[in-house]
Order: sequence, then C-alpha cells, then structure tokens
Amino acid sequence: MKKYWRLSFRVTLIIMVLMSIILVAPQNASAAKVKLISWNLVNKKKQLNWDGKTSYQKEFNFGVGVWNKYKKGVIRKKTAKVTADARLSDYSKKEPIVAVTSSRGTMKFNRYNMKKLTLNQRRNVMIHE
Repeated sequence: MKKYWRLSFRVTLIIMVLMSIILVAPQNASAAKVKLISWNLVNKKKQLNWDGKTSYQKEFNFGVGVWNKYKKGVIRKKTAKVTADARLSDYSKKEPIVAVTSSRGTMKFNRYNMKKLTLNQRRNVMIHE
C-alpha cells in the first residue's frame, strides 16, 4: 500500500509540476527549462514548515491549502516550537524566472514576472513551489 501511495504521490507531483510550468511561463520566455531535483525541504515528519513573507501571500496561502487538502498538515507556518524548513521572500529582476526554491531552504518569488501573471497563474506558481 505504501508503494502505491508513494507512486501516486510522485505521479501527482510530476503532473502538477508540468502543468504549472506550462501555465505560468512568462509571455516573453522562449523556452522553459525543466530539471528534476534529488532533494526536498520536508522534515522527518514529511512536513514543510515555512517562515517569511511574500507580496503574493494570499496566493501562497491558496497553494498551501491545496497541498493540505491533499494531505492534512503537510505545509505549516513556523511556530516558536518548530524550526522553519523554508523561508519566503520576494525579489525583482528582469529574467525568465518566476520563482525559485533552493536546497538551502529559500523560496523566492520574482515580482518582475509575477505581476504579469493572472491570479490563476500566480496560484499555480505557489502550488508548484
């Protein structure tokens, strides 16, 4: 049963990543780069505790809600008793990147491109990241 759940989770995640890449590519980008990663930011309990803020907090909270409907409590805001696994922030740079998550525990959203996206596209970015 665990193998089926893991496979189902991975397939769902891959589909969500591919759909968000298709739906949120900036209009002026000529191509999207896809890279499979071998790391994640979840802790031993398979949860992601986040800290920080973004100008797109409502959209981020929407994305958190999507993941938590899939599996309750999988993404949570950091508390005094819990260490943050990821820190949110914004930046603005003219480049074809909308958002980036690093293995160092950062999730950065590029205002330069995010402001060009529709609400649904911004939500998809947040679900993806």
